[in-house]
Amino acid sequence: MKEYRYKAINMEGNVVKGESFSNSEYELIMELRHNKYFLISSKVIAKKKFIRNKKVSSKELYIFSKQMSYMMNAGFNICESLSIMYDKFQGNMRRIIKCIEKGIENGNSIYKSVQYCGDSIPYFFKSMLFIGEESGNLSEVFRNLGEYYKDQWKTEEKIKNATTYPAIVFAFTIIILVFLVSKVIPRFVETLNSLGGKLPKITEFILSVSFFIKDDFLGIIAFILIIYGISKKLLRVKKNRMKLDELKFRIPFLSEIYKNKIALRFSNTLYILIKSGIDIIKAMHIASKVLENTYAEKCIKDIIENLRNGKDFRESFQKINIFTRQTKNMLIMAEECGNIEEIMRNISDLYREQFKDDLKRIINFIEPCMIIFLAVFVGTVIISSILPMINIMNSI
Repeated sequence: MKEYRYKAINMEGNVVKGESFSNSEYELIMELRHNKYFLISSKVIAKKKFIRNKKVSSKELYIFSKQMSYMMNAGFNICESLSIMYDKFQGNMRRIIKCIEKGIENGNSIYKSVQYCGDSIPYFFKSMLFIGEESGNLSEVFRNLGEYYKDQWKTEEKIKNATTYPAIVFAFTIIILVFLVSKVIPRFVETLNSLGGKLPKITEFILSVSFFIKDDFLGIIAFILIIYGISKKLLRVKKNRMKLDELKFRIPFLSEIYKNKIALRFSNTLYILIKSGIDIIKAMHIASKVLENTYAEKCIKDIIENLRNGKDFRESFQKINIFTRQTKNMLIMAEECGNIEEIMRNISDLYREQFKDDLKRIINFIEPCMIIFLAVFVGTVIISSILPMINIMNSI
């Protein structure tokens, strides 16, 4: 399915412009004629990749899923619900809703229609829609998706709020340093040179750094961009990306926090899937792709393979290192007790609270570090500015 931008004329002779999804220009013509428009010209919209595949936010998916559930429970059919939702959104999400609606009107399932939207919609969301259509309980699946993405959105907001203060302090530090190094110190140096004074070593060092940044600023920016580009290219290789993802589970202090984050997402996803009627093996397969970590995905797939080969749950989970010992014991207990859905919900609630505590710990660690960083660097620059003046005064 292609997206067309068209110009047409209506029955009153007025020219109208718009955009529409169609499989061909002929189909576009017939659709416009049905609405009493006559095509003048059209062209396929060739959107840039970064626009076409821009990810839909968790907040948008939460609102969309919740509203779709409400409307379908109220008796609206899928097309009527999508038509109403189309007016509630802007930007990429609005385009996606139109694409889904058009696909359904052409006789496709909602799952197949979503596939036309590229990578904008997460894999988990698509999988849940497929499950909803297969089970005939799409409104319930939309309700579950609403719960899931509400939790995702709230978690993302907590992370954003927690990192705002350190980011502001860091930016403020850089601004102060740039101002002192580029404006204040050179004036002190001019004054000192006019009086015949000698620069202290620390001032000479700060000055050399200042001149290097000023003279080679574009070169520094180019170097950073080159390093960034090379890193992005290297991480496109699956082997390199997996090594980096594995490293996240081995970094001291941070690895435990990262494992808790993975446990939260894994247990929450399993809970939603099992609640929707999916068996544990298939649920684990889908959940592995939601973790956004290639190494963790491989570990979960290894567990699935072991289970299919006849190994028990306990033995399969004990071999992996992406979960803490506590998490593994709780997951094993869930399977052995047989009440997986309820225990997964409890595990999810537990790690949600744990993740909040982890964020507080990180902030409590970062804030004093940022203050010390600010004090050391700004203090060094100020000292390098004052020392020459002290030397002049002592020499008088």
